[in-house]
Amino acid sequence: MQLNMLVGKESVMKPISISLEDIREAEKVLLDAGESFGDESSERVQFIQNLKTCDLLAVPGSGKTTALLAKLYCLNKHLPFEDGSGILVLAHTNAAIDEIKEKLQPYCPRLFQYPNFIDTVQSFVNRHLTIPRFIHVKGATPIRIDNDSYFKELEKLLDSFSVIREVKHLYNTPNIEWLYTYSFGQIKQTPIIRILEKVGGDVVDIKKPKGNSKKYEDWDDNTKEKVRKCLEKVKRTIWDKGIISYGDSYLFAFKHLDDFPELIQLLQRRFKYVFIDEMQDLQQHQVDIIDKIFFNTGSTSVIQRIGDKNQAIYSSSKKVKVESVWKTREDDDKNYKDLVISGSNRLTKEVAQIVDSLVLDRKPDTYKVIGSRVLDKPLQPILVVFSKEKRKELPELFKKIILEHQKEGKLPLEDKKGNVPKFKLIAWSGEWGDERTESSKDKIRLEDIVDYSKEAAGKKEFLDSLSKHLQLYDKDKRTMEAVRKSILNALIHILKLEERPYSSVIRGKDVKRYYRKSKLIEAIRMRSNEDYDFFKTELYDWCWQTITGNEKNAYDKIKAFVLTTFKEWFALKLNNETEIFLESEFKPIQTQFVKKGLEKNDDIEISIGTVHSVKGQTHCATMYVETYYYNYETEKIISPLYLENHNCVIGHKDKKTGKEKDVRKKEALKMMYVGFSRPTNLLCFAALEENVKEYISKFEAAGWRIDESLSTKSQ
Repeated sequence: MQLNMLVGKESVMKPISISLEDIREAEKVLLDAGESFGDESSERVQFIQNLKTCDLLAVPGSGKTTALLAKLYCLNKHLPFEDGSGILVLAHTNAAIDEIKEKLQPYCPRLFQYPNFIDTVQSFVNRHLTIPRFIHVKGATPIRIDNDSYFKELEKLLDSFSVIREVKHLYNTPNIEWLYTYSFGQIKQTPIIRILEKVGGDVVDIKKPKGNSKKYEDWDDNTKEKVRKCLEKVKRTIWDKGIISYGDSYLFAFKHLDDFPELIQLLQRRFKYVFIDEMQDLQQHQVDIIDKIFFNTGSTSVIQRIGDKNQAIYSSSKKVKVESVWKTREDDDKNYKDLVISGSNRLTKEVAQIVDSLVLDRKPDTYKVIGSRVLDKPLQPILVVFSKEKRKELPELFKKIILEHQKEGKLPLEDKKGNVPKFKLIAWSGEWGDERTESSKDKIRLEDIVDYSKEAAGKKEFLDSLSKHLQLYDKDKRTMEAVRKSILNALIHILKLEERPYSSVIRGKDVKRYYRKSKLIEAIRMRSNEDYDFFKTELYDWCWQTITGNEKNAYDKIKAFVLTTFKEWFALKLNNETEIFLESEFKPIQTQFVKKGLEKNDDIEISIGTVHSVKGQTHCATMYVETYYYNYETEKIISPLYLENHNCVIGHKDKKTGKEKDVRKKEALKMMYVGFSRPTNLLCFAALEENVKEYISKFEAAGWRIDESLSTKSQ
């Protein structure tokens, strides 16, 4: 296939520049009245005008995403580019992409048309590499690319052949997700197990690695090869069903690039400018594939990576990502440059100095968290000292603090747009799950303080009950689209539980496939116009009932539909798994803490979440509660020597060596850095009395106001 067929005529594109006038025009669209990106010397303007390969490292609340939006707005004025190329914008989450679309699509429609592409890294890889590879190998598109479907299939496969997952009991609760994470040609974190030589075949004993090691690298070559073959056969069995995990999608993608290296040039020709937002959240294989395509010798693409290395808290496991996979470019010949935005529009100087004391990665040296927000009445951060016995009173105390500040005019009753301010109580560790042991029974996590469910905080495609599908959809969406998807996903899940796939002919062979939303709608449409119109009417009613707060009504109607009409349409048997999914009655889920105020009309809503769930959010007031994960945050990070510096109360460097050796301390610093940097006005930190009582005076000297109303002193 010729290049010109994909990217147009080959030509030398005239240099593009962004003027200060362009930026002023973007300000009118993206900023509130009276706000500005600054003059030509400002950090934000310098980044917006920079159209060379570079990295932008920006502190929390610095407006880095808004600056990127301004750059895209200005580049849109030059679309379509003379050489037929376009712009690629990638982010880690759908929420980040939705923000870009919401802000720019009304003003820059061309930006969201071919040859441009704005989506998540996963979607980019799926669309351009994984799906084409799957079609090339299997002759059909994959049914589903997600971890939930993949691991459910894996569970079924293992259960059906009674695989013994663990022999030596090195792990108390082996996790199926990392038990089988063979990808990219190697095995990661695999414990000592017995596994099938071939699916349905003989069991192979995996020998213990050298010494006390649990690492794949320490197995002998024969054992490595046995495990590799076994895992590959298990995976291929699932792939043959058209299901791929997120991790395995990159295995397909890398293989496709290796077999068809000309794709690299094609993608470079299509995308002149590549922007990666929230770069710190990417995983190593995502960084590797982007670099393989766009950052290589002779690359014609300009690639800019934007984010904050100190906010890199996501990883492929439960652990916090301590070492960022985002590495500084080192090539003096090409003069790659790190740009910095150090001023935070979100943080006050009182909060910023605390957040700055938590910085782990200080490269480049100019990186510093500087609070630019000025309040009419400056607020001290508050240290809430609480005893374990009074932990459940923390939400009510937080509410009381908010009300007192509002009455004093120190906290707003509404934001600039007339919306109710956001107040959030957050913690690092949410639920215990299987981690609760006899030795940790008196330890505290978020679920020990308030009613909390990890599912309630997420936006999973498939949940384990119909009730949850009607309550845990993406409520950030402003239309019925999200609840419609959730209801259709519930019906699809029922068909999977009932093992009712549809038949399809691929390469002359009759194969069975699980339903997708489009296939479900198509199957109902094919029944008759009458059935299709009936279903559309019912679906609209279920959606309306749900978004207007009548979830129970929607539940009753959907359940009745499944037990009668849906059962007849798809010849369902309504097995035990389906009955468990449907439940005997609707079960409401408490996803946030809401209580009546101290006076009439003083209702305040305090949302609950983990630090991971609020990353990227902005709150008016935030209460960060320390919780137990190997230890409490204050036990990990408070350094008596560093506390002597009154500019910050929490530090992490040894004065003698300047080195950090404790991984747990690094994890805590990153989590607190993210959590503490959410509020625009008030930061509260709730710490256990037993952990901080010796340092109260030092907290006070560092600028914290102490609240001991929930300590043993108040009893």
